[in-house]
Amino acid sequence: MAAYSSGMDPDIAYTVRVVVIGDPSVGKSSVVRRLATGMFSENHIATIGAEFHNVVLEVPIPPENAPVAVRVQLWDTAGQERYRSVAPAYYRGAPAVIVMYNVCAKSSFTAVASWLSEAAAHLGHDGAVFALMGNKIDLADASGVGLREVSRDDGEALAAAHGMLFAETSAKTGAGVADAYVAVAAAVLADEDARDRCTAQRHGARASGISIPRRREKAWIRAPGGPACGW
Repeated sequence: MAAYSSGMDPDIAYTVRVVVIGDPSVGKSSVVRRLATGMFSENHIATIGAEFHNVVLEVPIPPENAPVAVRVQLWDTAGQERYRSVAPAYYRGAPAVIVMYNVCAKSSFTAVASWLSEAAAHLGHDGAVFALMGNKIDLADASGVGLREVSRDDGEALAAAHGMLFAETSAKTGAGVADAYVAVAAAVLADEDARDRCTAQRHGARASGISIPRRREKAWIRAPGGPACGW
């Protein structure tokens, strides 16, 4: 699997929108930035509303599992309570949702159920792929620190109970990040109907009242309410 640099112009076969949700400070923006730019910063300003970024990944597509270029639209939402009233605009029609928690903060893991309920209430369809992502494993695995509050087993059990994909990641080191997003995109595109919708969206066709224009890949565009891939 591979991520294409901004200077490359691969033949994009599909577009998949992935909404990332979870408590504040679990590392949502840092993980998205790591995937999109390959960079990590210790200093990050809290997201206001939502930000989105396009990244093109090499994703295996059934039935042959041949790798193709897929544009993944990453919707990074604010976790603060004061922004949750605008959440329906970001959830609606999304084919994939990642719920993120901090493996070193049990409260963020406990809050996963609430985030799942909120997403289900606003998606507008029941065919979305859900994934559970435990971030900040670099802190959990730091020698002699012992900050982990949520075991991998507990994360896997919660994901299994809700029929979700599961991954543990580190925005700081990049561990697991690309693999997680490729797995999510592949799960969406494993469905033939979903492939048809994502192909149409690539060409700017209208789906669920949302028009998807062609656009060049751009970094960190703040676009609450802007065009998005959706069902």
